[in-house]
Amino acid sequence: MDAPKALAAINGIRAAMNEYTTGWANTVARQEINRHVAVLRSSAPRHSAEKISSFSSWMDILFSARKHQKYQRGGSSGESVVRIFALGDLDAISDQVRESSPESDLSNFG
Repeated sequence: MDAPKALAAINGIRAAMNEYTTGWANTVARQEINRHVAVLRSSAPRHSAEKISSFSSWMDILFSARKHQKYQRGGSSGESVVRIFALGDLDAISDQVRESSPESDLSNFG
């Protein structure tokens, strides 16, 4: 596991999600996010694999207007609901990386 590399990939994903418009086929955004997800798969702890796969699935839905329509809830667009689920997975991955990092053991003594 390479915690700094994994956390940098997570930050890159967040930046890409904020930079690009979602809800339509954006190959540039998908390629950038896929590149960061590949780094994340190779540098995050093994027990993060399920959340990384879940996040990747949410990205498939997020960048497809047709797919995220079924997630519309009340006054919320499907896009915003899917984004919340995706960011939840990303937060969980980030927590797993931080908890598995050797530096995290030392932070309790600071």
